[in-house]
Amino acid sequence: MRTTYTPRNFSAQRQSASVAIRSRPVGCIISNQQYDIVIRTLHLLIIALAGWLERKRQAVIDYLMEENRVFKEQLEGSGVDSLMNNGYDWP
Repeated sequence: MRTTYTPRNFSAQRQSASVAIRSRPVGCIISNQQYDIVIRTLHLLIIALAGWLERKRQAVIDYLMEENRVFKEQLEGSGVDSLMNNGYDWP
């Protein structure tokens, strides 16, 4: 049994599929429009949180890289650098 899709049938099926995907959970007391607003707001908050966490992560990486650079500069004249580079494997 094969169904032929006329433009009218296809658009009706497509519309019913999109409503089924975006419909609210069963037993929900808010309307579909309110549910969409809540979901979009949550998406925006999650994206904002992810961006904030990425900036914090990058700030920590930048700080640690700068700290390593400063420590390496301090070690250059102290002689510890030559001890670390004399061929021994450090744990």
